[in-house]
Amino acid sequence: MKSDMKTPEIVEIFPIYSCNFICKNCIFSRYKEDRGFVSDKVSLDFEIYQKFIRDCTGFKDKINIFIINGVGEPLIHPHIVEMVALAKISKIAERVEITTNATLLNRKMSDELIKAGLDRLVVSIKGLTSEQYYETSGVEINIKNIIEYLTYYYKNKRDNQEVYIKISDEVIEYKEDEEKFNKLFGDICDGIVIENNVPYFTLQLTPDGDIVGGIDYPLGVVGNIYKENVVDIWNNKSGGMYE
Repeated sequence: MKSDMKTPEIVEIFPIYSCNFICKNCIFSRYKEDRGFVSDKVSLDFEIYQKFIRDCTGFKDKINIFIINGVGEPLIHPHIVEMVALAKISKIAERVEITTNATLLNRKMSDELIKAGLDRLVVSIKGLTSEQYYETSGVEINIKNIIEYLTYYYKNKRDNQEVYIKISDEVIEYKEDEEKFNKLFGDICDGIVIENNVPYFTLQLTPDGDIVGGIDYPLGVVGNIYKENVVDIWNNKSGGMYE
């Protein structure tokens, strides 16, 4: 049926189709013809992002959660800090958050994201040891570095900012794994969870300007920000938003 919500609860920005990981379950590990809406354009142009933000100010209410996330590692994008700052200044959402693997979260990046006003830093943990990280991500990662980066961010963030750490239940096989996960990260976050994949209705902006919608993306592309206003797309005036 047609969505009758005047404002999407969740809006996701896919700023970059590039990652420093090579995860086996990632869409990038699939053959190109099986990637669905994922395009060949790697990086979202900042000017298009600016238009998207302007469009989002036209929604009736504030977006509940504005997520800079996507198919790849968002901290790779050269304008990631400006993206956070613009979303905050524009006041389009109750919460602005980034989902990251945190391997690029050095002190400089941490300071800039905190200053930009990022409400929540969501960190996806891929392993409990460096060896497990290699098995899941395909690259050599020193887990001590991730812990060091997160410790710095957590200690220097403002009181109204959060660090949320999650790990897939596919990584946590035993009770001992859960205990180790909490021991490693429990003291450097505001929330910690073993995550199950739960579908939700959402709207995404891809690097080539396409708007993707639905639960777990069944609709594919429903419009393009170059040609249309995102509010019109959401309201089914241009292309169709259906649950």
